[in-house]
Amino acid sequence: MIYALKKFFDTNYNVKKFNHLLKQKKFFKKIVSIPSIKKIIITGSCSEHKNQEYRTSKYFVDSKIKIKNFVRQECLKNRISFVWARLFYVYGRFQHKRSLIAKIINSLKNNKKFEILNPLIKNDYVNVVDVVNFIKMNLNLRYVNYECDLGSSLAFKNIDIYNFIKREMMNLKNVKLKKYKQKKYFISSRKNLIISGWKPTININEFLK
Repeated sequence: MIYALKKFFDTNYNVKKFNHLLKQKKFFKKIVSIPSIKKIIITGSCSEHKNQEYRTSKYFVDSKIKIKNFVRQECLKNRISFVWARLFYVYGRFQHKRSLIAKIINSLKNNKKFEILNPLIKNDYVNVVDVVNFIKMNLNLRYVNYECDLGSSLAFKNIDIYNFIKREMMNLKNVKLKKYKQKKYFISSRKNLIISGWKPTININEFLK
């Protein structure tokens, strides 16, 4: 079973959100009781790292962690494989129109004014094809129980991405997107990826050209 955890805890705590959390637990309780279920792979945002630049509510973060711990324990009880993948900034074909890269491309193509709210923030990006490959690789594994980050382990500044795409559209030569490797930036960890043997294969520089 593959499950994408949506961001339903995006503001302050209230009864409705509490009930939603209970529904999630009941849902997974039913799922693990199905004899044919042998593996559960859950993908969600990287927000549970509680990075200050990644703005989400405390309740959203806490709820994600509670769901993760609950499902993991249920999987252990029922000898079901469990994979919890934290996705960093996913990009690629058919990405959401409100994502940064999609907005930049659309504004430049249509000569529209575009303002980057946080131009100096650096984010880690991962292509959707690499995410799909991660899921495929884990489907072929035997019993596993682990959590991991999915990203490039490199950070790219928002304003640099904008300038890179703009210069590419102007057909300027020798354009290169600067990357930041230091751990002080909000980048994905490589911990536990050796279990599946996964690593990103698509370079954001090449994709955006």
